[in-house]
Amino acid sequence: MEWQSKFQERILIRGYNYYLSGAVEDLKVYDDHIESIVEGTEEYEVVIDIENDEVISMYCSCPYAQDGHLCKHMAATLYEYTQEECEAEEYQDEYYDDYDYENVDIYDEVYGYRNSQTVDDITLNLLKEATDIEKLRFLALEVLKRDPSYKSMYKDVLETSLIELSQTSYMNDARKLIRNPDKEQELNEYIHRMISLYIDHNELENGTVFLQWLIDTMAYETNCSFDFLSQEIKHFLEKLEKNHKENMLIYLLNRVEKRDEIMDIIVQSFNNMEYVDVFRNEMNLWTKEIEYNIYPALKQRAVNFVSLFLKLAYEKGLNEQILDAMIQNHQNLDCIKHWQIKRFMDKEQYAKARELLEESLKTCQEYGPRKRYKLLYKELLINQKDIETLKVFLRELIKSYRDIETYRELKNLYSKEEFREVRFEIFSEFSYDDFLLKLYVEEQNWKSLLKNLSMRSDLNFLNMYEKQIPQEFEADIVQVYKEILEKNAQLAANRNMYKEWANTMIHMMEYDTGSQVVREMLYHWSRLYSSRRAMQEELQVVYRALSDE
Repeated sequence: MEWQSKFQERILIRGYNYYLSGAVEDLKVYDDHIESIVEGTEEYEVVIDIENDEVISMYCSCPYAQDGHLCKHMAATLYEYTQEECEAEEYQDEYYDDYDYENVDIYDEVYGYRNSQTVDDITLNLLKEATDIEKLRFLALEVLKRDPSYKSMYKDVLETSLIELSQTSYMNDARKLIRNPDKEQELNEYIHRMISLYIDHNELENGTVFLQWLIDTMAYETNCSFDFLSQEIKHFLEKLEKNHKENMLIYLLNRVEKRDEIMDIIVQSFNNMEYVDVFRNEMNLWTKEIEYNIYPALKQRAVNFVSLFLKLAYEKGLNEQILDAMIQNHQNLDCIKHWQIKRFMDKEQYAKARELLEESLKTCQEYGPRKRYKLLYKELLINQKDIETLKVFLRELIKSYRDIETYRELKNLYSKEEFREVRFEIFSEFSYDDFLLKLYVEEQNWKSLLKNLSMRSDLNFLNMYEKQIPQEFEADIVQVYKEILEKNAQLAANRNMYKEWANTMIHMMEYDTGSQVVREMLYHWSRLYSSRRAMQEELQVVYRALSDE
């Protein structure tokens, strides 16, 4: 397949080096195209259409390809696919032969790399190993003389510092360290080196962008400790002017759900009223999502975010004057009220908490927030040790939410003798409710459970509770299966139902008494339902299972 002639030679060289370095990942080959992911500055998606062993079209998600060029990622993918050698290899040796270098030191440095490195690699090596910005600028200008197509890469180099151009290389190094939990010390050294370079070269704006990238990347790696990063961020923030610090605060405020440690950074660096307007404005934006968003899922996400933020901010010690300013205009929101009640209880201001709770329970009808208020009210009664009120309230919770854990809490408030009457009352309240089955299991009242199950026509309930019933009741389980099946068999059904019954009978045979009961059932059904052809056909599988025993 001929394809290398489609590319510029410098692109082939760079693509070939990418291929040799293993940058092509997840190559997929289809009848009419190939796909891959190529690890470059970022991960780029490549799709190449092939017809009759000829490349028809190529796509890559990198910026260079989006400008209409054939890129090194495409070339690397094709090398991976064809396993061919690079036809432009000799060109690499001649790449710098006609350069008019005025600076011999730079010429020697570049010439030493020329047999094994591409232009990108040479530049990045210089960036890593040298801090002389003039060297970098000289190199970039010479590259532009030789090949103007590099203009998009180096067009701002005369105004750009060493740090910004080297950032891509350093970020690639950082990703490898972040993903390896055994490299924590090396990662910390890397972070310190980069922060120091940004500060020393007064590249604070670019440093802010870099730190934001680092926080986002590390936040998703739970093995990465934020302790050292927090110290470096605090040191870096001390160098920023107020408007840049405020921008960094806005960024951090909207990231607290990613890692708890981000709130630590906020508290350490912004815990004074100087930044109260920033805090207040961000809360205004978050609450607008709650009040005006028409999509329930997005609204709930905003509620969860505000709840988490307030919880973390209070626990981590954010200035309470800032917190009060943030919620001042939003105290009608349930998530704000929930947090306020929790704060009152934490300060043992139970009267305030109770007043706000009772007021909220009168006005809130939405299921989720109302349940949260009730749970907070339960917590308040426990804290106040108001046992008699708590008993009544737990009964109400059980009735409203059918929660077995609440039933256990109520049970623990009584002696064994005292609870006997209470239990009878609760069981009576749920006589025709599925929750009664859970109560039977909780009290290990297996006979009542089996009796209740036998009165139902749905096999799913017995399937659900069967494994919780002790082995000594195996014969009773088989009998309940029989009663439910015979009850269902009295009504006409379809073939799918007959298949389900046949499978249930086979399951019954797993018990010691099951086979005999199934034989009796088959005997009677063969006479009672002989006219149901579909039923008798589906039951043949049960006859075969019995004969195999």
